[in-house]
Amino acid sequence: MSARFGWLLALGLTSFAFGCDEKSGDSGGEGEGEGEGEGEGEGEGEGEGEGEGEGEGEGEGVAYAGTINVTNYDADDMASCSGVVSLAGATNSDCPDCDLSLSFEGTADNADCTYGFSAFYDADFPVVGLKHYAEYTSYYGGVYYNVTAVDYAYDYYGYMYYFSSFIAFEGYYGNSDLSTVLSGDELVVSGGASNAAPSLYEDVCEDAAYSDATEAFPAGIISEYGESSIPCDGSATDVWAVDVTSGTTVQITVDTIDADTAFDTRFLGWSPDECLMVDADDNFDCTYTPVDYQCSSWEFEADADGTWYFEIYSYDSCVDTDGSGIGEYGITVNNGTLTLTEDDRASTTWSDISGSIAPE
Repeated sequence: MSARFGWLLALGLTSFAFGCDEKSGDSGGEGEGEGEGEGEGEGEGEGEGEGEGEGEGEGEGVAYAGTINVTNYDADDMASCSGVVSLAGATNSDCPDCDLSLSFEGTADNADCTYGFSAFYDADFPVVGLKHYAEYTSYYGGVYYNVTAVDYAYDYYGYMYYFSSFIAFEGYYGNSDLSTVLSGDELVVSGGASNAAPSLYEDVCEDAAYSDATEAFPAGIISEYGESSIPCDGSATDVWAVDVTSGTTVQITVDTIDADTAFDTRFLGWSPDECLMVDADDNFDCTYTPVDYQCSSWEFEADADGTWYFEIYSYDSCVDTDGSGIGEYGITVNNGTLTLTEDDRASTTWSDISGSIAPE
């Protein structure tokens, strides 16, 4: 969980449903998570985001239009693409306590770049409006300022559901990366958003599963070992290539190597078919105990020669005695060759976002 999303949970600033088609049962609570790399900003998820705002918003039916400029950066902080989102709509009476409540439609000149709730546009979860509060009291009683939530639609088996996701706020626990300020009748947008970096491969194997291992596999006759470190906060990962031979039993173990740098390990395994096969987490007690949770391992039968990739993550819980923010680990592979192919691969990228929405 990102630090920002953690703030939102603490504040009661999570997404919430605000209406739906008639259908019994749960709406499914779909939001977009950190792992999709789609420029989503803070607070995309499900929750009880009730609160009260204060202000005097525009009357219903006032035409509004605006543009949002987006520039995405890759893991090396190089600009990778840019584009413009155009918004057109009008004020509505959906939120009497808001300082500005809009319904709108958005179009993007580069849909592969300008997407995500913080960019006010998403093809899969269409953004249909926004609510802005100059002052907002959260479900838990905290007071926050310049708070904006976007309204978006979700098609669940032919039924349309509508949710809100808070993308900007200022308050005691900090400020979001994106800023939205109502200047007169114009909503000014600036700052940006952190995005989950793209996965190694997009596909998930048909028989993908969580690791059911319950031990750290001891080094075998044919065994290779490596050590490295990654940031405790999950901002970067390591990727190891493991070459395997058909018909062998391959065992992967990721364990802590120092009491002062112990952390909660996790790894994902990507098969030679370029799809995600396994998620390994909390499989055995670490040699050096992190603040909480366990270390990771997995065993599988190789059904073909090929190269697997294992991406090592930190789930935090770092001891971090010296305050360096680094977790150290060792990786053991039985019946495979081991090569570190990416050291500190960035887990997040950045989008610059700016623009405004104003009366026509």
